[in-house]
Amino acid sequence: MSAETNARWWEGYFVRYAQGSVIGALFVAVIFSSNAHLKSYLFMPKLGEKIEAANLLLMLAYGLVFCYVSSAPILVLHACRGLKLDARWSSASWTAYRCLTYFLLAAIIYFSLYLGFEDQLFTTLMAKFVMGVLAFLLSFQFVNLLGLIGPGWGESVKYFKGLAEKRGKADNKEYVESYRHLREHGNAFMILIFEFFFAAILYPMVINFPELSETPPISLVFVLLLWVLPAAMVWLAGTKLEHALVR
Repeated sequence: MSAETNARWWEGYFVRYAQGSVIGALFVAVIFSSNAHLKSYLFMPKLGEKIEAANLLLMLAYGLVFCYVSSAPILVLHACRGLKLDARWSSASWTAYRCLTYFLLAAIIYFSLYLGFEDQLFTTLMAKFVMGVLAFLLSFQFVNLLGLIGPGWGESVKYFKGLAEKRGKADNKEYVESYRHLREHGNAFMILIFEFFFAAILYPMVINFPELSETPPISLVFVLLLWVLPAAMVWLAGTKLEHALVR
């Protein structure tokens, strides 16, 4: 990364998270205002009250966190993009095997959630559909991550090393700037899509919770952990890439 790029690192983050943070703050206000007990724990102002500067900053902070957590699947997609260069991973036989694995693992995740939290996560037809999409999204991420650190690892290392080499050449500077701008703006809008979906997951859980002292929000915590688990596993890929550099 050049000195100029280092000096402008904030531009990518601002483009990526600015609108998502504002939209995220609105989602947090709508979702958690529907539950008076959770709302009080988050120190959120009541609807219709004057919003002080401290409340506004707090809501923006909640919006940034909501935006960042919502974007977790994008990190997995970014980490696994080198798999496209693996001939075996892209072959017809492996593609069929992957698709079968996606659906089998998604079914396991879906019915596990159903057996554990039927009364909290599957309250409506729409909630059942959202849980189905969540199960498939988690399955897609887990399978690709296993492919990244498993059979597709060699080609992924070649991809990242080749990418670093190409980016370091002065002749490619404008080209790199072009696709980075496209991707950063694409990331910003993709984050909005995931925010809508993440909100659709949280809303039915939040409105169905009684006072926290009576029923701990186990399903809420469990789903949040499931949502961020694939992104947390990217740490393994980053560590393996680091090891590949010094070998």
